[in-house]
Amino acid sequence: MKKTLLLAGIFVFLAYFNCFAAVNVADRTGAVQIKMPDGTVTVVEAGQELPVIPNGAVITILSGTANISTTGTSQVSVVSGTTTVQVAQGSAVSVSTDQATGTASFASTAGTVTVTTANGNTAQLNAGTAIQVTVNKDTGTTNIKATAGQVTVTTPTGKTVQLDSSSNSSFTSDDKGEAYTPPPAPPVEDVETAVTTEETTSDISPTK
Repeated sequence: MKKTLLLAGIFVFLAYFNCFAAVNVADRTGAVQIKMPDGTVTVVEAGQELPVIPNGAVITILSGTANISTTGTSQVSVVSGTTTVQVAQGSAVSVSTDQATGTASFASTAGTVTVTTANGNTAQLNAGTAIQVTVNKDTGTTNIKATAGQVTVTTPTGKTVQLDSSSNSSFTSDDKGEAYTPPPAPPVEDVETAVTTEETTSDISPTK
């Protein structure tokens, strides 16, 4: 009997706690795509009402900006361009997508969030820090720029790069996530400057 009451009490406590767990989207200016945990995909245009977003959903910012936050045990993945940010444990992030330049911007407004680029670089954003991620579609290189505070970027091989919005603010990597080195400039070819003159000879023998 006591065991039954204990289990019932735990169930009630968890149910009470989870009612305060939520994923919130505020200040949205553009369209978003929501992929539910069951695989259902819904596109919500700017001005349309959002559905209830459950724990484990994936929110893609198709255009404009949005502020995403979580409470309780809720967690959600937010995608902008080819970059993903994980929002969980009471954290909050402001995300924007610039379709013209292919730039995705992320700013942590509460807690700590993890941003992961398509080529495997990760950046930890604490409250008050922000980055911009731009992908060059022609070369596959990814540029990460700190736009507020200090940010640590970790490459797929475990190398860390410290970015500071006031000094060393950007890091560029190739499509494998390694530091990108521009190709060397082609060698300068020597220009032939010598002038070759041809001497012409004429028959100046006496005329017979």
